[in-house]
Amino acid sequence: MAASLSTVAAEQHQRPQIAHAGGAIDGRTYTNSIEALDFNAARFKLFELDLIEVDGTLTCRPDFWSRALTWVGKRTRFNACTMATLATWLAQNPHAKIVTDVKTDNLKGLQILASIFPEQLDRFIPQLYQPENYEFVRQLGFKDIIWTLYRYEGSQEQIVRLSETMPLYAITMPVRMARTGLAQKLNVATYAHTVNSAQSWQRLKALGVNQIYTDGVGL
Repeated sequence: MAASLSTVAAEQHQRPQIAHAGGAIDGRTYTNSIEALDFNAARFKLFELDLIEVDGTLTCRPDFWSRALTWVGKRTRFNACTMATLATWLAQNPHAKIVTDVKTDNLKGLQILASIFPEQLDRFIPQLYQPENYEFVRQLGFKDIIWTLYRYEGSQEQIVRLSETMPLYAITMPVRMARTGLAQKLNVATYAHTVNSAQSWQRLKALGVNQIYTDGVGL
């Protein structure tokens, strides 16, 4: 019996889960730390990291609580990754790829990233916030690109139309947007973020979402 069109589409859009902010460690989320990457390395292939530009280079943004502890002079055992420690970690984990979430100027951040890792761009999947920047990011040398919708203010009709003009690795959206059924309108792999409940994940699957960003707890 031939597979249904919906089954074929789902198979074409299979994607691995993404560890949000490097994944949780000891119940802590948003650390963006080497310790979190190490802790979750066996479970995930894709790791989202929050990046910021500092003095012309990039660093992983530490979670608020770790920064607060630093400000009051207390030590935190989680170390936000630098480009040097990230390069070492990628060399030690050849299966892994990094999904970027640049919290400062995204295009400038991706330019810096491309200059630091010119021979390893296939290890990175940049997130794009505005579709008009797609060609610029492709010309930097990145092959797989995710369009993330949490900063996009256009309509669902615009999202559907524009998604058909850009070869994308995936489109990712907040859970609240996924609940509207947007994923079912798209002919591209879809993610929702951030999901830490098996029940929520099952409901999102029923709405056409292919995969999730997760801290790795509750699933």
